[in-house]
Amino acid sequence: MIKPLKISSLGFCRALFIFLLIMFLYNADSQAVSTHFFTQSSSAGFDQGKKNLVSLVNDGITLSPNLNLIKGMEEPYVWCLTTDKYDNVYIGTGDPGSVYKLSPTGDLTLLHKFQELYVQSLAVSSTGYIFVGTSPQGVIYKITPWREVIMVCDLPDSYVWRLKFDGADRLYAATGPEGRIYRISENGEVTVFYDSPQSHVLDMTIDKENNLYACSEPDGLIYKLTPDGKAFVIYDAEEGEIHCLSIDSAGDLYAGTASGAHPQLPVTPPAPPTIP
Repeated sequence: MIKPLKISSLGFCRALFIFLLIMFLYNADSQAVSTHFFTQSSSAGFDQGKKNLVSLVNDGITLSPNLNLIKGMEEPYVWCLTTDKYDNVYIGTGDPGSVYKLSPTGDLTLLHKFQELYVQSLAVSSTGYIFVGTSPQGVIYKITPWREVIMVCDLPDSYVWRLKFDGADRLYAATGPEGRIYRISENGEVTVFYDSPQSHVLDMTIDKENNLYACSEPDGLIYKLTPDGKAFVIYDAEEGEIHCLSIDSAGDLYAGTASGAHPQLPVTPPAPPTIP
């Protein structure tokens, strides 16, 4: 015999209330939830996000380089950096002009301290020689792999803003204040590769065909120079100074500009007078 289930009126009301509440929440959720599709086509869409130790590049997200403080350099200015094929980093400083070597393991070594005030540019040849451009006397040195220092040439220009090797291991020097680019042979013979109408040639980069690109001040021009020295202006910036150039693997050229005061090196303040 089946016995009827007895439910008090209070229990029935509670059960009915819970059931209606569940149905209400279910319907509310089902009506509120919908699917939205969107596409980010530029880095601007990620600007509002939080980034932690990552970098956003055009083909995705990569890990950011670590930031480490390098201790052991006494000079107040770091003017230039370059690397060799063993991932050693060479650092040019001033005042006084010195060259340091930073190994991949983080060991810092002073290679040489020059009489010149500033080491303004560095370049490493395919044979491991470190070429050093100094200012304000315009002297170029080389440091051998066994740390012997040899003077390569003494240019008539004050500033050696940039040193660069092409694919044939020929050395070029961008200088000021006369806006000249020099080609320097292995034995130190100097020839004027291009004499621009600008005051300063501040940077250079070279493509796979050994075409040289140079940027200048005060007119903010970018020159393209063929290996035989023919020059063409390929860009005229609104700013008066194009300070840096870089070229990627696809051959695209990038330029960093500035405006305002002419490029100059800081002047070391004189020593305070002694009081008898």
